[in-house]
Amino acid sequence: MIDVYDSAVDHRGVYGCAFERDDDTAYFYLMDMTEGEHRIISAFDVYPVTTMPADISVTVRFSSLDDMAGLLIDGEVLVVYDLGDGTAPQGRWATEADRARFAPN
Repeated sequence: MIDVYDSAVDHRGVYGCAFERDDDTAYFYLMDMTEGEHRIISAFDVYPVTTMPADISVTVRFSSLDDMAGLLIDGEVLVVYDLGDGTAPQGRWATEADRARFAPN
């Protein structure tokens, strides 16, 4: 069984993200960290990741402005939660514009 896990919290402590994967499933979660129980706000099914090699690099991090959370696979932003667009955050596949928001300053 392959188990992969990574997580991060934004600089304000408002949002947290976690990625978990095993042989059958892979999910990227967005959590509300202001509640004592760290409530899951949204879960994005990242099933294609289950077919990737077990030793591939997985990182969860926030953009430099904390307005986007990203799941990076082998250094490439694959999935994001946009936290600054004024809507309820939902996971989605990253676009080139999303990837640019994670570029080093």
